[in-house]
Amino acid sequence: MNTFVLTVAMILSLWSGTAPQVAEAPMPTPEPTPAPTVLTVCVGTQGHSIDPAYLSDGEDVDYLRHLYEGLMKYAPVTTDGVMNDMALTCGLAETAEVSADGLTYRFTLRTDALWSDGVPVAAADFVYAWNRLLQTDSHGAAQLSAVLESVTAESDRVLVAVLKAPCPWFLKLCAEVYTAPVRRDLVEAYGGDWTREEHIAVSGAYTIASWVHDDHIIFKKNPCYYNRQALTADTIVWYFRDTADRISADFTADVPDAAAAGRVDRAGVYYLYLNANGIRDWRVRAAMALAVDREAVGEAAGSGQAAWGLVPEGVSLTDGTAYHAESAPMLQWLQETYPAYDLRDYEGRCALAVDLYNQAVASGGWSYGRTLRYRYNESAVNEQVFDRCRADWLRVLGLTVTACPMTAEDYEKRLPTNTFDVAYLSWMADYDDPLCFLEIMERGGAANYAAWGDVRYNELLERGALNSGDRDGLLYGTDCALFEAERFAVCPLYWFGENYAAAYGLTGVAHSAYGGYWFGNVNLIER
Repeated sequence: MNTFVLTVAMILSLWSGTAPQVAEAPMPTPEPTPAPTVLTVCVGTQGHSIDPAYLSDGEDVDYLRHLYEGLMKYAPVTTDGVMNDMALTCGLAETAEVSADGLTYRFTLRTDALWSDGVPVAAADFVYAWNRLLQTDSHGAAQLSAVLESVTAESDRVLVAVLKAPCPWFLKLCAEVYTAPVRRDLVEAYGGDWTREEHIAVSGAYTIASWVHDDHIIFKKNPCYYNRQALTADTIVWYFRDTADRISADFTADVPDAAAAGRVDRAGVYYLYLNANGIRDWRVRAAMALAVDREAVGEAAGSGQAAWGLVPEGVSLTDGTAYHAESAPMLQWLQETYPAYDLRDYEGRCALAVDLYNQAVASGGWSYGRTLRYRYNESAVNEQVFDRCRADWLRVLGLTVTACPMTAEDYEKRLPTNTFDVAYLSWMADYDDPLCFLEIMERGGAANYAAWGDVRYNELLERGALNSGDRDGLLYGTDCALFEAERFAVCPLYWFGENYAAAYGLTGVAHSAYGGYWFGNVNLIER
């Protein structure tokens, strides 16, 4: 989904309260006001389940993070703008202690952590939820099983997780909806119906008031939530729509032209594999990467931002700050090696592309007149991206590329066979760390379809997996290492983004490229 709409359905006044004491970014305390706030939100689809163990990827996580809270959470840093940053902080855990070897995490739960029916949240609820998750074949199970060795309840309030290897992003996994606690008694009593509004008990800031499936769900403030007084949105009405066109048709009338509108980053990248078997000379692959007008491609995609590395803007570094790729990892080595070309502008990049392409032909590594096959699954966006790339390659390099569209099902089967010269893929973050994207090109990795591998690159990945030394600098260097001589098997095109429109005067929406959206601290400024 590329568009979401925020509208204030009714503002009477706002509630007040005290912010929680958290480890990193305390939730701001709103000014006291006497009456409730109702917020209307449309961010996308409902999803097929609200059970944390069976979540699908997509927009459903944005509304479910208001329903479920785990050991950690993403909380707003400020609330004074329309769109505000979020940071990782403690959730139901009061403290999180990590052993010196990075393998053991000891969480002590808050004394005021309660389920929405008033029952205390216990460490055993997390043990049950995580073991239940690991019995599924869900996305969340794959992420947790990759790092977790064991989880035990040392007492009612103390949870101990032992990892298979040090994992710098483990606390971020603990902020995921799929790692939230689940009540065993409710699952055993009601089976798959435990998530119905008449049965469910939740650990988050809101609970379900009513639900019209596939149309809307209404959340009300959880009366047992430990920080309920700091929530300014008393009721949130979530509308579900499956396309940007439906969102626009149903809701833009509620958002006047004077409303705030903008774009936010999402932790994802749209990229091309340049098959090293079909395009053997790295200079041809580099020339193809340089010849693409990324700004035009991103514009054609709707809300894409030109990508200059595999890791998107906004993914969190080890210290919690955002990864900034504006220094263009893709161009670092090329600029140092070919200083006569100004790679800051498209004209300079095209000039170097032509030079590299001609070098490849002169050395016998390539020949003019070759035609390449570009595979993609059928969609309007993929067609538009192909058209832009094909036109650029033909205009700049004289290179002919033919389209090989196919159904999504066939594409999924054909991609691992490497029977292509160029193929597309998009990648959304599995966890909030640069390594999530850098591992795409791991030698022998399940997602590396480019018939390329490099021992030194794998060594950089192994070092980046350790939380030691200048890890952030190492990860940036690993991004750069994809774009050196004998490499260029991947061609990032654009980083994902979303457009939004918000009612006039609305402030306090919180967002992070990976942590999604938080609407619990919205406000309305009278103008």
